[in-house]
Amino acid sequence: MLKLKFKDQRQAAVWLVESVMTIGSGAKNHIVINESGVDETHARITKDGDKLYLSDNGSFAGTFVN
Repeated sequence: MLKLKFKDQRQAAVWLVESVMTIGSGAKNHIVINESGVDETHARITKDGDKLYLSDNGSFAGTFVN
């Protein structure tokens, strides 16, 4: 299993156990990031075997890693 950790420890780490996990500021997301620049349904992480894919959901600010 993989775990998503926040470098600045703003929130607890999240285990990536679902095949699709959503990220955004809305409460219905698996990973909630309530900050400016984060859309309600901003992005998603898709697990395919041992690979993970990060996809933007057409957010205004875009999605970046690191």
